[in-house]
Amino acid sequence: MFIKSSDIACFLYCPFIRTKPKAKEIVLSSLTPYEEKLREAIKQTERNCLFKNSEVTSQKIIRSWDKIWWPYTTEKEIDFKLAKTLSTKACYKFADYCKYEISDFAHSTVGINIQSTKQIGTSTIASEVDIVKVNLLDKKKNIILIDLGRKGLSSRDVALDIDIKTKAYCFYQNKEENVIYINIDLNENKQKLNVTSAIFRPSDMDDIRKMITFAKIGIENNVEYMNRWNCKECGLCPRFKF
Repeated sequence: MFIKSSDIACFLYCPFIRTKPKAKEIVLSSLTPYEEKLREAIKQTERNCLFKNSEVTSQKIIRSWDKIWWPYTTEKEIDFKLAKTLSTKACYKFADYCKYEISDFAHSTVGINIQSTKQIGTSTIASEVDIVKVNLLDKKKNIILIDLGRKGLSSRDVALDIDIKTKAYCFYQNKEENVIYINIDLNENKQKLNVTSAIFRPSDMDDIRKMITFAKIGIENNVEYMNRWNCKECGLCPRFKF
């Protein structure tokens, strides 16, 4: 059985809503079209620096942004004044992204939209991240996972999030290395990026595997019940009475 990290997260959030169309929107935040374009511009620039001894600069991201944003505004007939204002706002976010060490030459980009899998029993657990980097100056060769698709996560949220833990496990290479996960919040309502992170060590992986195995068994057996301790009145469960 092929199980995604988002399926694990949705099941442990509430098994009943896992297969419902809006489940991932409830459990995992979604981006607006503008935020998706910000994400696309950053990933495109990181892709251009793939395996190169090259820094990701705000100027490089802006060049990618212009190729993405202006054709989009024409297609959607967005007012030019509004489009220009949003473009200026994007430039501040790109400058903010490039002030962090993850954009310098020492943190080499090795993949964009990378999927990694782990086999647990008869099931394949799969996850995908936006950007994968390695620290060339760190002897431990820690792997760095960067996602641009989640909003409103604190450092504590990142460390405890089921989807993120599953991603860390899938990318862990069974070596004495840490998996560093960085979440970049592209919320268009904020002027600056909110960057939060967590480190998952080899000693954490056994507990994460147990958590994934628990969810895997439930998914394989189509277990459904309302998790009333985690219920946030999404309205998808017919057994919930408002």
